[in-house]
Amino acid sequence: MRRCLCVALLCPSILFLFLCASQAAYVSIPLTNNAHDDGEPQTNDNGWVVWMGSDGSDTEIFLYDGRGTTQITNNAYDDISPRINNSGQVVWEGDDGTDYEIFFYDGTGIAQLSNNALTDMVPQINDNGWVVWMENDGSDMEICLYDGAGTTQITDNTSQEFYPQINNKGDVAWRMWDGSDWEIFLYDGMSATQITNNAYDDGYAFSFLTPLINDNGHVVWEGDDGSDWEIFLYDGTSTTQITDNAEDDFFPQMNSDGWVVWMGLRGFDTEIFLYNGASTTQITNNADPDMVPQISDNGWVVWEVDEGSDTEILLYDGISTTRITNNAYDDMMPQVNSFGWIACEAFDGSDNEILLAMPDTDCIDTDGDGYGDPGDPSCAGGSQTDCDDAYIFTYPAAQERCDQVDNQCPGDPGYGQIDENGVCDTPCAASAEASSYDPSPVCGPSELGKHTACFLVPIGMLLLLRIRSRRR
Repeated sequence: MRRCLCVALLCPSILFLFLCASQAAYVSIPLTNNAHDDGEPQTNDNGWVVWMGSDGSDTEIFLYDGRGTTQITNNAYDDISPRINNSGQVVWEGDDGTDYEIFFYDGTGIAQLSNNALTDMVPQINDNGWVVWMENDGSDMEICLYDGAGTTQITDNTSQEFYPQINNKGDVAWRMWDGSDWEIFLYDGMSATQITNNAYDDGYAFSFLTPLINDNGHVVWEGDDGSDWEIFLYDGTSTTQITDNAEDDFFPQMNSDGWVVWMGLRGFDTEIFLYNGASTTQITNNADPDMVPQISDNGWVVWEVDEGSDTEILLYDGISTTRITNNAYDDMMPQVNSFGWIACEAFDGSDNEILLAMPDTDCIDTDGDGYGDPGDPSCAGGSQTDCDDAYIFTYPAAQERCDQVDNQCPGDPGYGQIDENGVCDTPCAASAEASSYDPSPVCGPSELGKHTACFLVPIGMLLLLRIRSRRR
């Protein structure tokens, strides 16, 4: 069974509730609580979370949409490596009994994007529902792109192409073996450009997260300069070497503004660094390994720190650092969205669970749509009361959606009607464009609710051993 060797913990015990309650700045809710492992959480700007979870015999894909959890897949084979976009669409790798194929969920149904006798893997999705992945053509790995209508193989050669990433314009970046080392390539929708051409590796061998590309066409990666690993950034025209020192810098992540965060080896541990387009800030400076940072589009950075006995989650908001977790178990693999909500893996003493944490305010907003029940000035929607605080798409003056729910509140035009104004004239499942999900963020910076469960948690392993070890 192909699994990511990253684990985490949920904390349902009284001790953990006490520890989590001590974190006044954040509250959290457990998205899973079962006897099987759940892992690889990914979150979008709506606070939706997708993950893979074991059902006791194989792994399936699960989606939390702010209202409840849906088990997207239910079969006898492993489904792994899910990714979610801001439209609520999900892609993943699924074992069909022979090999791994790419599957796509548009909110109502599942489409199989690949169907061959060889392995397809590591899919990535943009907000338009376009999907990119690597596919074995029988001799080497090539890059495939699904644009909502059909699939194009954008590479066709005798070299290995690995780990593609896609932006919202449909540009794709990946790395290719040129016979002696790895180089970085960029596809702009028409042709491919080789960004790097040197005698050293670009893209760390153990990371399938780089290169990364943002909506401006900026590409970031770690590159060997002959003595150690450094961070490089391509701005669409030229390449800048962000770091230049005698120690390794690797696993960069980038947001839409071109801000880059990474982990750098300093002495006997790793620290977290942030480049804001002009200068670099060292966010951490301690004797413990700080690992796997993630950055949101508003520049917030989340990471895990190995404190010797366990790993905890920390958040940097551009001004100060907040300790998100503080307990006796490992908290790991955090993901952060633009409102500072954090999804992670957590261990509950017997297996791995998924947790979602969000800033704690006076706004009691259970579904996270910005409107509280009762209304409160601290809510994004102000003092207006949410008439259905259990569903993220129903609130005062909400637009109607094709979801078989009345999205308006009493007093709003259209209240009492379900899916009116022709919003369902085109079947929701017909295409990505007809999906019932609104790609724009609808959640304000309020909490998902005053729930009293424990906090996120990732388990500490030192960087290289833990970054998504995959086996077939």
